[in-house]
Amino acid sequence: MSTEPTSEPVVVAEEQAGATEVWTALFKRIKERPQSFYTKCEEVLAAQDIFEPSDFGDIEPALLSTSLQQGGATAGVIAFIEQAAQLHKEPHGATAALGPVSAAACEELQALQELLERTTAAREAMHKAVHTCDVEALRAVLRPETAELLLKVEVDWARAELSILDGSMGQVALVEEEKDAEEAKRAREAGSEAKRQLMREEEAARARRELQAAIEAEDYDKLVATLKEKESLLEPSEIAEAARKIPGIKARSNVRKELNWAMKNPSDLTSLKFIISLAKKSRLPQAEVDAAEAVLNEALEARKRPKAQEADPPKVVEPEVPSMEMLLAELDAPIEEIIEPETELEFAYVAKDRPRVEAALRELRSFGYTAFEISQQRARAEARFGKLGS
Repeated sequence: MSTEPTSEPVVVAEEQAGATEVWTALFKRIKERPQSFYTKCEEVLAAQDIFEPSDFGDIEPALLSTSLQQGGATAGVIAFIEQAAQLHKEPHGATAALGPVSAAACEELQALQELLERTTAAREAMHKAVHTCDVEALRAVLRPETAELLLKVEVDWARAELSILDGSMGQVALVEEEKDAEEAKRAREAGSEAKRQLMREEEAARARRELQAAIEAEDYDKLVATLKEKESLLEPSEIAEAARKIPGIKARSNVRKELNWAMKNPSDLTSLKFIISLAKKSRLPQAEVDAAEAVLNEALEARKRPKAQEADPPKVVEPEVPSMEMLLAELDAPIEEIIEPETELEFAYVAKDRPRVEAALRELRSFGYTAFEISQQRARAEARFGKLGS
């Protein structure tokens, strides 16, 4: 008995083709993938008895994920199907629940979605460019392919902002050039100033060495000259410290002169003894004191010899300062009790030399002594050696 062919296989094939078309349209809305991947996903869904997107509405997402894992689906397939289920349940996918839709409708919907995304991106880029004053970004926004996505008012706004920024760019560039030139000038000035500062420091170091050498040598003239010439290179504290040493150095210099004069005139034993005693108290170098004492001892020995054995008596040089014998006669006291002068001012009072006193006072003022300190030194000199005559 023969059987008549039926149209059932043809109907099933048409239904499968329609389902495949619906699945492909949904899958393309998610991501572009090869057709073989879409077919694989459709087969996995068919194994789970899910034959069309509307079946997603009856299945919980967690249950769907578990079933796919137990069915041996890969991680990529599971993630893609979960996205398809979520997309189908969104409002814009509600039309899919009404039944199969044509591929053309799906493509149109996808094109509209892409247009909306491009328009949103263009607007965001324009607003960001305006906010950040980015000229290049504004020019990119105003290109034809991007400007057609914006409203006319947005395009006009972007052009106005670009015009303003282009007008100010020249001024900004000019300001930047001036700023760079000013910074370069400051850098050159800083380098020159550093060199000048280094030179000043070297000159100051040399000035300090010269000052210290004059102090150690107790060279009064050199010390005063160094202070006057190098005053701008020395610190105020260094100048003040050196000035405090000047009276003592000047006094010892005077004692040294007196000692040299007394050694050239050894016959004046009284003056020689006085100057030697003064030299010891004024802290002259021991070698100079020893040389003076040797001259004194030799003079004493010569005085003890008989006059007949003496050779021609030494020629006595007239003193250039008041005789010490006269001073001793006035004081009427032994040498050991005599008060020796220590400063130039006291030497002037001993000599009763008014011009010399005035010169010593001027010198103290030039060294920075206050009026009170000068008054104290003057009172001390008058108390020790008496006031000047009228």
